[in-house]
Amino acid sequence: MQSLVCAMLLLTCPSIAMMVQVTPSVATSILDKVHGTLTTKEPGWKITRKESEGSRTTYQWEMEGVGKANIHIFTNGSPEEAAVTLQKLINRVQVGPIVQLKNLGDEAYIWRSGIIRFRKGNFVIEVVATKPAIAEKLSAYAAEAVPEK
Repeated sequence: MQSLVCAMLLLTCPSIAMMVQVTPSVATSILDKVHGTLTTKEPGWKITRKESEGSRTTYQWEMEGVGKANIHIFTNGSPEEAAVTLQKLINRVQVGPIVQLKNLGDEAYIWRSGIIRFRKGNFVIEVVATKPAIAEKLSAYAAEAVPEK
């Protein structure tokens, strides 16, 4: 019955149906800003994958001869939930981070393998790249793209 009512509402209000299809999530908006910055500063980067599942949104880029990078954004209900999500991600890896980073979100860590995980507001951002320098650059772009509250 509820799905019938929802379907009827969407059919009778096409503008609502258009908003649902067109309005991007905040995580997608952040990743689109990262993409814009990246391709403006280094035009050779190409998006090779876009994916959303649950609270995670992922974009993957590749530049021939340079490397690959993924950014995963986990959207949480509060900064406290984001802190818990970040700790869960940290605990998933057997080898801990090599250093805690300053000036990148509210809390940030880097691994020797080119992984950076940080949180800013309600978001946890994980950057995985083939080279640490790429991860650092994309992390900075992502931190700039997260809206301030």
